[in-house]
Amino acid sequence: MKPYTIKQLNQINQKFYLQEAASFDKTRQNSQPGWEMLWNLVKDKLPRNIRILDVGCGNGRFGQFLSGVNNTVEYVGIDNNRYLLDQAKQNLKGKVKAELIKQDVILNDLKVYGQFDLVVAFGVWHHIPGRIFRQKWVEKLGEWVKPNGYLGLSIWQFGKDDRFIKRRAEKQIPNLETNDFLLKWQDSDHLRYCHATNKAEVRDLVEKISLKLVDNFEADGKSGRLGRYLLWMKQ
Repeated sequence: MKPYTIKQLNQINQKFYLQEAASFDKTRQNSQPGWEMLWNLVKDKLPRNIRILDVGCGNGRFGQFLSGVNNTVEYVGIDNNRYLLDQAKQNLKGKVKAELIKQDVILNDLKVYGQFDLVVAFGVWHHIPGRIFRQKWVEKLGEWVKPNGYLGLSIWQFGKDDRFIKRRAEKQIPNLETNDFLLKWQDSDHLRYCHATNKAEVRDLVEKISLKLVDNFEADGKSGRLGRYLLWMKQ
């Protein structure tokens, strides 16, 4: 995908979250079953005092989940939306030691210091334009993982749900790749760019990333298949 198109799609999503931050926040109040499944895979293998990076943290609900399962977490959340970060600040107050950083989590070089026992990116992958760029983005996340630490990624499988198939906008833009769509949000005409990842792309990602795959499972949604989770370990 051309750099111009990547920038254009990222701008579409930034505009969408500026327009719909409040309504998006209201629909993101609960933890996901996949988070608990992933946490159960790593909780006994992490040190007592855990440093965690949440890329695309939104309103901090993963931090809230962590506060209920571990009280020695140092949580760093980054997101490009000020409204959602303000909600995260309120949601996490008094629950977990948190640092919240505003920056573009997709195109700009992420300015995060140090390494982490666990790095997660939930609900971000489908917003990253371009197959090659998505691969490089995950590799970049792996650089912040400590040796023997973990990287967790969720992939929204909206292509398996008729509700989201019906939300595909007729209006598209040039130079999109296969399975790239503009989706409508609820009853509004506001659009966001989303990529529907197929099994072949997941296999390609697993084969090329320089971390050891620990688990690959499906969870979330009424079907239990709305999200695919990948968990890697850095050796």
